[in-house]
Amino acid sequence: MSRWKAFLIHFTLSLVIFAFLLAIILVVWYPGLLFEISGGWEGLRIVIGVDLVLGPLLTLIVYKVGKPSLKFDLSCIAIFQMVCLSGGVWVVYNERPVVLAVEYDAIFSLNAREFAAYGNTMSSLDSFSGPYPKVVYIELPVDNQEAGLLSLERQLNGEPLFGDTSNYLPLATDSIPARSRFRAEQRLRDGAGEEIQREIDESCRFIRFVSASERGFVCFDVATLSITKFFEE
Repeated sequence: MSRWKAFLIHFTLSLVIFAFLLAIILVVWYPGLLFEISGGWEGLRIVIGVDLVLGPLLTLIVYKVGKPSLKFDLSCIAIFQMVCLSGGVWVVYNERPVVLAVEYDAIFSLNAREFAAYGNTMSSLDSFSGPYPKVVYIELPVDNQEAGLLSLERQLNGEPLFGDTSNYLPLATDSIPARSRFRAEQRLRDGAGEEIQREIDESCRFIRFVSASERGFVCFDVATLSITKFFEE
């Protein structure tokens, strides 16, 4: 078998593994637009680099028919690839969004690493129905000015309300109560540029979006509890 055939076999096997991992990442860990706006691509680049590039390339370099140490070399490559691939998948897994918290004028996307850093455990989300990420909202004072000041003060103090699961309440899928949680929506709509305003309609709840990797504005569908559009700041 030639080294190019060995390379193609290795690449094909790696491609199958990558396709399987990609399906999990896109469907389970980063559903919908969250892959693009909650850090999915950063971790996936590690997986692509190791699984589809580095492993097959090393096989192409070391493979030689009749080489005494060929089995050992290929075994080392396979072990190295598995270790690096596991590390890349671990990064993607820890960056996956586990909570979308609606607080005053924004949706805060918390990944697994951030969620744990605030002293939370995944078991604290068991009471919230539906798949991950769990969609919740933070109850704030009725007065808008007081609500905004409280939200900002806690963020500046390093103890944001969205970081404490004891503040979480489920965001109802019923459109009327869910819409009432987006209290600053009209102000945000009015302040958006003309191009953005042309793309949002009445079915869209327009709100700021904040994650570890992206900031901007999103359209949020209260019927499906999902983000349908993203606009950069």
